[in-house]
Amino acid sequence: MNALVLPPLKITNSQPVSRQIYVYLRHHITEMTLKPGTRLSENDLSAQLKVSRQPVREAFFSLKRQNLIEVYPQKGSFVTMISGKRIMETCFVRCSIETAALRKALSEPEESNALIWKELEQNLAEQHDLIRTKDKIKDPDAEFLRLDNDFHRIICKFSGTSMAWDVIDDIKANLDRIRYLSTKGVSEIAVIVGEHQQVFDEMKSGDEKHAVNGLTDHLYEIALTYKAIRAKNSEWFTEEN
Repeated sequence: MNALVLPPLKITNSQPVSRQIYVYLRHHITEMTLKPGTRLSENDLSAQLKVSRQPVREAFFSLKRQNLIEVYPQKGSFVTMISGKRIMETCFVRCSIETAALRKALSEPEESNALIWKELEQNLAEQHDLIRTKDKIKDPDAEFLRLDNDFHRIICKFSGTSMAWDVIDDIKANLDRIRYLSTKGVSEIAVIVGEHQQVFDEMKSGDEKHAVNGLTDHLYEIALTYKAIRAKNSEWFTEEN
């Protein structure tokens, strides 16, 4: 079997090497360069990246903790299959945190969170710009996912704690695989941007009920999206759902 070859990684002094390798591998797993079931080798990766096995092993540990890889004794490490059950569990936790942050935003004077409101508005403007200019962007899907992440991260800032987004970011890696695939034809970017805009408009008008319901529906939409993707790529999914 030929060794897996990934795009090069430029190691810098900005972060620990293990962290850089973790981010690099998570990126390739969530954007499906490394598909579910792909075998990963510490030896091959350390040779390819020109690093020792220790930082690769530490990166594997972080990926295992996020359920992105599975380690089988005597067999090796493999990119995990996508689990519908885990997707729904992650949606529940994520929705609980984000809707709580949204309610907190609407319970306080807008002036007290003026900078966050401005940041959210700017993010939406960039999303709309992306729709207009996506034909000129090298990878509009990746750029949109960055903006999408930022939109939800900014909502979490209303909670007043960095832990809100840290928890979500730590558990949502498997959602990211579906989110990336959904921009490839199942969900139109313009539709998702429209949902973001609607949530923002309802927040600005102070309509907590509709804002919370809109955000909840938006976050759980992936439950329908993953089923459409699974129908076309059943080999990437576990059997339990």
